[in-house]
Amino acid sequence: DLWEFINLLPLLEGLQIAFRPVSVNGVAGLSQVMAQVVTKWSSDMNRTQILRSLTGVTPIRSFANIGGGFVEMVMEPLKMYRTGSDSQRVSRTMLRGLVSFLRNVTVESIDLTERILVGAQSSLEYMTACIEEDQAASSSGSRAAAASAGASSAEF
Repeated sequence: DLWEFINLLPLLEGLQIAFRPVSVNGVAGLSQVMAQVVTKWSSDMNRTQILRSLTGVTPIRSFANIGGGFVEMVMEPLKMYRTGSDSQRVSRTMLRGLVSFLRNVTVESIDLTERILVGAQSSLEYMTACIEEDQAASSSGSRAAAASAGASSAEF
């Protein structure tokens, strides 16, 4: 049942965490080794990988991608304008940024819609399986009750 629940939450798809090699010396016992490894890896996670881990979570990754497209749409033409480029180059850069932004919004919208539909399908399949189990259990219980009632009436 836990794995079914985990399948309903595909939020961590694409999450990558890289652990640095750890050297542990002069420690007796597996529990002490594990404690030191976890301590060293957690400090590494806190310092270097929190942002990368957060951008691996599906909703945050979507916002990051859309934000990147927005930055391309606004900041690139602004840089071109500040450097004194002609208006035609600024316009082309603005158009390129707009296309990039709209592409990111479209792709992320489709991806999010797909994830929602897959999650809905998984939850409906799980609920259907649960209902079928309940119906099978109740029908076998009612058959047993009917059989015992039939057997008791035959004795009279």
